[in-house]
Amino acid sequence: MGVLWALAILTTLVALANWSTRRPGRRDGLGRPWAEWLTKPAVTAGLIAIAASIDALDATQRVWCLVGLSLCLCGDVALMWRPELFRTGLVSFLLGHLAFVVGFVSRGELAPSWAIAVGVVVIVGCLGIAAWHLMPSIRRTAPELVLPVSAYVLVIATMVGASSWGGHWAAPLGAATFAISDLTLADDKFVTHRRWSSMAVMITYHGALALLVASLA
Repeated sequence: MGVLWALAILTTLVALANWSTRRPGRRDGLGRPWAEWLTKPAVTAGLIAIAASIDALDATQRVWCLVGLSLCLCGDVALMWRPELFRTGLVSFLLGHLAFVVGFVSRGELAPSWAIAVGVVVIVGCLGIAAWHLMPSIRRTAPELVLPVSAYVLVIATMVGASSWGGHWAAPLGAATFAISDLTLADDKFVTHRRWSSMAVMITYHGALALLVASLA
C-alpha cells in the first residue's frame, strides 16, 4: 500500500508539472518545452505502474486496462513527436479504447446507475457537438481525416457504452471524461484554437486515465 501511495503522489506531482507547461502564454512558437516532453508520457507511465500495483477485483480487466494504457502511452509519444504522426496517435488511442472495451465487458458487472446516466448524458452531448460542430470543419480543412475521425468517434462512443459494465462508478465517469478530452483536442486542432484548450485537454485526459485505473478496485 505504501508503494501504491508513493506512485500516486509522484504521478500527481508530475501531472501538475505537465499542466503548468500548458498554461496560456507559456508557448512561444519555438516548440514544446522539454518539461512538457518529459512529463506527458511520464504521467501515463506512472498510471501504468499504479494499475499494475493496484489490488484489482478482476484480473482480466486489469490486463486489458494495462494494454489500453500502454497504447495511450504510444499515442502520447506520437502526438508529441511530429504533427504528421497525428494518424499514428489516432490509431494508438483507438486501439487503446478497444482494449478498455474488452476489459469492461470481461468484468461484466453493472456500474451504479447514476454513473451510467452521467456517462450517457456526456457522450450524447459529445456526439451532438461532433456531428454539428466538429465534422463539418474536418470536411473543409482535412477531408482525408473524415473516415479515421469518424471511426474514432464510433469507438470512443462504444467505450463509453461498454463502461456501464465496468462495475465501478469510476468506469463511466472515466470514459465520459476521455470523450470530453478528445472533443476538446479535436476542436482545438480542427475548428479554432483557444488559449485554454491545451491545458483543458491534459487535465481531462489525465483525469480520465486516473478514473479508469481507479475503476479496477
